[in-house]
Order: sequence, then C-alpha cells, then structure tokens
Amino acid sequence: MIKVFFSFSPYTKFTYAILLLALFFLPNLALVLGGFYGFYATYSALALLTALSLPLVAWRRGLGSIDVYSSLSISLVLVFLYTVLGFVLGFVSKPRSDILSLSISLGLFLVQVLSTEVSRSLTLSLLRRRAAVVVLGVLIGLFVGRTVPAITNYISSLRGSTTLLSLFNDVAFNLTVTLIHVYGGFVAAAIFRLVVDGYWRFSPLILNTSSLGIAWTATSVLIYYGLALYLLHRTPTLRELGRASELKLRKASTKLRTYLPQIVAYAVALTILVSLYTRVVPLVIVSGSMRPTLDIGDIALVRVGKPANLSVGDIIAFRLNSTIVIHRVVGVKGEKLVTKGDANPEPDPFQVSRESLIGVVVGSIPKVGTLTLVIRGGIKLSGYFMVPVAVIISALLIGLVRHRTCKQVNTFLF
Repeated sequence: MIKVFFSFSPYTKFTYAILLLALFFLPNLALVLGGFYGFYATYSALALLTALSLPLVAWRRGLGSIDVYSSLSISLVLVFLYTVLGFVLGFVSKPRSDILSLSISLGLFLVQVLSTEVSRSLTLSLLRRRAAVVVLGVLIGLFVGRTVPAITNYISSLRGSTTLLSLFNDVAFNLTVTLIHVYGGFVAAAIFRLVVDGYWRFSPLILNTSSLGIAWTATSVLIYYGLALYLLHRTPTLRELGRASELKLRKASTKLRTYLPQIVAYAVALTILVSLYTRVVPLVIVSGSMRPTLDIGDIALVRVGKPANLSVGDIIAFRLNSTIVIHRVVGVKGEKLVTKGDANPEPDPFQVSRESLIGVVVGSIPKVGTLTLVIRGGIKLSGYFMVPVAVIISALLIGLVRHRTCKQVNTFLF
C-alpha cells in the first residue's frame, strides 16, 4: 500500500499551509467589513487567491487509478440518475434568471467550488498518510467557505436524528470528492464538483426531493457511500501501477471500441437533459382517454409555458385540482378552453382556464413510461420505497462505471 503522496521541501509545505489557512479564514472578511462592500471584497479576494493557487495544484494527478474521463462519467451518471428519478418523483421548476444575474451566480459558484477544491488539494502536500489526508479532506469540504459563526452554528445544530443524517450525507459526499482527489487529482475532482453541484445550482428543472423528505437524505447517503466504496475498491496495486505504461500503448481503435458505447449512451441522455433545459417536460400517460394518440405508458413531451395563441386541435397539459390532465383543445371561448380526450365521446364537463395551463404537447415517446408507472405504484405502498431502490441503483451505478458496456448503460438509463 502506498503511504506517501508527494515529496516537498519544507519551504513549499510552509507556502501551501499559508495558502490553506488564508483560504479557510478569508470568508470571515465579510464579517469584518460588513454590507455589500464586504461581500464584494471577500469574493474578489477569494477569487484572486484561488486563481494564484490553481497553478500549484492543477498538475496533480493523484495515484492514477481514475482519469478525467472516469470522473466525468461518474458525475454524468449521477446527473442522469437524478433525471431518471425525476420521472418518478417529478421535477421542480426554477424561475428564469436574466443574463446578468446568471453570470453573477456562475462566477460565485466557480469561486466557491474551486476555492474548496484547491484547499482540499493543498492538503495532499501537508500529510503523508492516506487516512489522514482523507479525514482532513472531508473536514475541508465541510468547513472551508464558511465563516466562524457559521461553523459554530453548524456544529451546535448536530443534535437531532434528522440533522445527523444530513451530516452523514455531507460526510459521504465530501468523502467521495476527497477520494477522487486521491486517485484522480485536482482536475478530476473539480470536474466532478462542477457537474454535480452545477446540476442542483443551475438546472431550471431539478429532481423534486421534497416528496420523500428525510428518506431522500437517506437515499443520498447511500448513493454517495456506494460511490465512496467503489472508489476505495479502485485503489491501485503495484501491479496495476506497473501496467499503466502498457495500457497507454493500446491502439486508437481499441480505445474507440472501449469508449464509443458510453459516448453514444451519454449523448442520448444528454439530449434528454437538453430537452429539460429548454423546458420540455416528460409526463407519463396514466389513462387511456387520449387513445390512440397517446396510450398508457407513453411519455408526452410538454413544452412548459402559456402560449398566447392556442387553436383547436392542440394537445395541452393542465391542472385539474391536484391532477395533471392531457387532453385536446376542441373549442376556445374567450379565456376558457374546451377540451376532450380523443377516446371520450363527449367534451370534458368543465372549461380550462389559462391560469391552470401547464403547456402544449410537442411530441411523445411510446411505452417508455411503463416502468415509471410500476415504480409509482410501489411508492404508493410506502413513502420509503426509494431507500431500498437507492441501494439497487447504487449497485447498478457502480457496475455501470466499472464495466463500461453499452448494454449496461442503456439498461440503466432506460
């Protein structure tokens, strides 16, 4: 087992320690200055210090058992997992932001993520034992970027079982990121953080986790714990490290056959994500009222919004009490719409107001939503159904990334 990561001079270690302490305490500058100028000065200084520190850590590749491609694959699989679960639990729509607000949010996000990962990477030069590096890396992820009062409040709040479960979730996530640092280096870990955190921060449609409450926290713990176990399992042996040079000599055609199935699967899944970003939401058909146009188990692609002009023949999605209905417009009476299911002999006994309109159906995918109906039936039996499901999904996730076969990827996504 490899115990030593890098060998640095005492001067270099001293420099890294100073940078690490500066990144840790710099957020407290906002408390000293106060107000908007304190916020602006803090993030400006943090961005500058992070930029100056990046050249010191960007070259670090870890132990070499995880490359940038593997890290990107793991992060994309997580995002696709959340998207698949969104078909079951539903999505939450975020309000649109203007370009200026989005640019500011993106800048703050980059500073927050990169400053934390730079700090985590700097720890590799301060300790020699892998276990100590992992523990310190987790602590860095938990506390770097917080002010001293925020850290105090975070620690003092760890009393109830719900809060402790949230702590386990934070630890499992930071353990995963730290192990990616150890085995893949700074760039691999930064890519993982940017993709996964970027999904929750910027995606206009994200997985609705509120329906499960504490069960979702438990599910998230299982997901990241499963990832951490997978990363620990990839600890390189001396034999594997010795084969590294041999693996680099593989022909380009062999590499293409290895990676092409994943690339194709990711392209298909990415197309689904792009449709979500353009506010095209998939809704599963649960009744036969729109036969033969839409059958049970079909997925209707609904462009979210309230178009000004709706004409007879358009298929719309609208809310009826707590239910979402997809029917065809057969008449327009001012601000009211008369709708009818294609399989129904008569129009609906109600009129649809534009306030209850969700959007217009722009396409459909036959029978893909059948599995969703089965899973939803299971969720009705128990609100904690997703916890054992998460265990199975975590196992599939580990197997997917490890074996890299097109069949496994397609099975997981669809």
